[in-house]
Amino acid sequence: MQVPCMWSSTKFKNRPLRWYAERGETVVREPKAVQIPSLEVWREQNPNPSGDSASITSNSSTSTIAPGQPNRSHGLDEVRFRVVASKGASMRVLAHDLGKALGCGAHLASLRREGIGGFSVETAWSLDVLLPLAKKYGKGFRSAI
Repeated sequence: MQVPCMWSSTKFKNRPLRWYAERGETVVREPKAVQIPSLEVWREQNPNPSGDSASITSNSSTSTIAPGQPNRSHGLDEVRFRVVASKGASMRVLAHDLGKALGCGAHLASLRREGIGGFSVETAWSLDVLLPLAKKYGKGFRSAI
């Protein structure tokens, strides 16, 4: 079960929770059932924030998730994880919950969606392909695809 964060798009009284958060309000959020059939966690010696997966950053100087040295460039530990999750699962909440379970706190430093439904990064068109099409077809761009 996950409790949606106040900055999510989950609706409460027909408004996204972030609408309330922007006004400094907090509302009671009901836990949602989510499925996480796959979760890989690893730690890199020198994490690269522009990598291809989500990162959890913790304020702890040690980590029980995996062996390795703290990221000295930021003075923080970072781990990476790859998740296969059901609709509605929040990676920000997952990072927070993992940090809480480890007793160190955590948040997302970066996030990259590698796939959704039948679409994946591997089959995505690059901007090098899309931009010339957009210039050539202008408003009719959608019909060119």
